[in-house]
Amino acid sequence: MILNVRNRNIRVHKANNQISYNSDYIAEFSFDDEWGGKVKTARFIQNGEYFDVVLVNDRCEIPPLKSGFVRVGVFTDSMTSTYADVYYKTSIKDGTGSPAEPPEDVYAQLTA
Repeated sequence: MILNVRNRNIRVHKANNQISYNSDYIAEFSFDDEWGGKVKTARFIQNGEYFDVVLVNDRCEIPPLKSGFVRVGVFTDSMTSTYADVYYKTSIKDGTGSPAEPPEDVYAQLTA
C-alpha cells in the first residue's frame, strides 16, 4: 500500500488486493517537507479499534485486519493527517461458525 501525504491530507496512491488477516503487508508513505525530521506514527482504525505503528524510513508493517473498510492516517507529537479509507477483501478466515466435529474414527485415532 502506498499513501501520499500533502498539506496534511492523505491519499491512497496504490492499494492492490488487500486481503483480511494477512500480516505481510507493508505501508509506504510519501510526505511533503512539513513532515521532515519528525517521528511519524501510522494509525489503522477498524470497527472502533485502532492500531498505532511507528514508521521507520516512512514505512511500516500493517497489522492483520478484518475484511471491510480500514481508515489509515498518520500523526506526530504536533501534527495529524486526515484519513484514507482502504478496503480489505474477505479471506477464508472471515467465515463464521464452529469447526465441524471430527468423525468418531478420527477422534479415536487422535486420542489413541
